[in-house]
Amino acid sequence: MPIPPGWYQVGTRSPGIRTRVSILSFGVSLRALSAALAQVSVLVPEKKEAEKATTNDKGLTATFDAKGRYGVVVRMVEAKPGEWKGEKYDEVSTVATLVVDVK
Repeated sequence: MPIPPGWYQVGTRSPGIRTRVSILSFGVSLRALSAALAQVSVLVPEKKEAEKATTNDKGLTATFDAKGRYGVVVRMVEAKPGEWKGEKYDEVSTVATLVVDVK
């Protein structure tokens, strides 16, 4: 299935004290589109490096227990060659970001 152009939804759900990240593209989970084309990173509070994450069929990541500031980056890459201002390229990418404080 091709990646739809346009916007992506990135949000959090916090049932109790556990946090999950929800990632959708036009209401469809990344797994349903093509998980191989999506790179998801979650920066968890008090960790120095972002964790690679995957999503389930509903677009939810695993749960995180820490309270504090989270950073999420979702990068979708498509092999779509073209040219812009005389410069050729082989792929295009769409990046969605979210920073949220979980208390």
